[in-house]
Amino acid sequence: HLSIRRQRQMCIRDMNIDRRKVQIIIRGGKAHQEILDTANHHKVDHIVMGSGSNGNILGSTAERVAREAQCTVTLVRANIS
Repeated sequence: HLSIRRQRQMCIRDMNIDRRKVQIIIRGGKAHQEILDTANHHKVDHIVMGSGSNGNILGSTAERVAREAQCTVTLVRANIS
């Protein structure tokens, strides 16, 4: 598995994003609500997150964030071997 740092680096490179504007924030609670609250608090314009880790096409957290976010959401499919 790739480390969070390596995944961030690959995503930033692939999406041509200024790495100085990217933050990783770790919080506890209900995942979808924490993501939405954090995005609203920081007034983010783009959320990039995994689509689901259990082999489903779309995980419940990703679905809720994609539906409820007030900004662009990009869902990245994990390579499941």
